Amino acid sequence: WEGGHTRYLKQAVYLKQTRGIPKNLDPARADRCPETFRHDHVFRAFGNAYKKLRLIRVVKAEFVARMASIALAELLDVARRAIEDPTANEATETIESTLALWGERCALRPVWTSFLEDHTDLFAARPADDTSGWADELRDRLGLCHHVPRVDGDALPILVFVYPVSAVPNRKGLRAKPLATPTVLDGDLSPAFCPAPDGEPVGRVVHLGASEREPVREIVHPFFVPAAKHLFRVGEITRPPLAELGAARARHLEHLRTLRADYAETTDLDLLAART
Repeated sequence: WEGGHTRYLKQAVYLKQTRGIPKNLDPARADRCPETFRHDHVFRAFGNAYKKLRLIRVVKAEFVARMASIALAELLDVARRAIEDPTANEATETIESTLALWGERCALRPVWTSFLEDHTDLFAARPADDTSGWADELRDRLGLCHHVPRVDGDALPILVFVYPVSAVPNRKGLRAKPLATPTVLDGDLSPAFCPAPDGEPVGRVVHLGASEREPVREIVHPFFVPAAKHLFRVGEITRPPLAELGAARARHLEHLRTLRADYAETTDLDLLAART
């Protein structure tokens, strides 16, 4: 099953760049438009979202540094300077060129993102005043179970981007923006992913800490390279998520069952029983 899933992703979803990143996806080009964005009906819920609505995206800083051939320490330094002072031309230009190089080496795969509105309690007007431990909590809320500190105890640095819906690439034949509800076919298999009940307009993320708060919303959109102006925060993930996600998934399923009472009845009843 996992092998077939991986082959499907490579063939239809994680497309290699051959001529840059398309600004206007063509659903007729299977080599340029991931399967995720070829069918109009998946955009009905959020395709007409307010163009200034802000999305939030987390990327491992090490991944960007490696793909752009820049030292991680240098990337983190210029990123912090660009955030603190957007008029710092040298830092901003370095970030722009670094992101461009990184983007050139990325696959044309769906980008998993959330709505900044669901996370405003973590951030203040200035980075210095943000909620303590916000990077760990953001990781947990977004279900990023593969974002863990190093075995040697060093923190995992992340880059956080915030951008408006208007920045998302267009798709030919579609007046709306290609914002889709995530499915299991849009990314790697993950114990932290749980599909939305049929008919629900948006995905919900399993909170890795089994929090009682309402699960945050998530969508996927086509890949594009964020600009330096979209760089919002530099953070450090310092603790691993729960080693066993059974409790987290059970809590998540309980929430989904308020939307559809029989959800997971035939697949995860053992997890639900453990909560009673």
